[in-house]
Amino acid sequence: MGCNPAVEPDGKDLTITNLGESQYLFPAEGGDALLSFKSSAGWTITSSEEWIFIGQDRGSAGFQHVAIVADL
Repeated sequence: MGCNPAVEPDGKDLTITNLGESQYLFPAEGGDALLSFKSSAGWTITSSEEWIFIGQDRGSAGFQHVAIVADL
């Protein structure tokens, strides 16, 4: 799971400010975390890992809280 800089449709840089941990570590049995951030535009989250579940995979600008579950 990650976040890459993007460009908004109007050509402005997209700004995402992480409001919580900079890194999330899960124990061997798995667990969950709350990802909190502020975005200047609409956003999407993806993961290439089958054992990561994302509670909300897209949203609009503003303050956001997204549940992340690691099912190891």
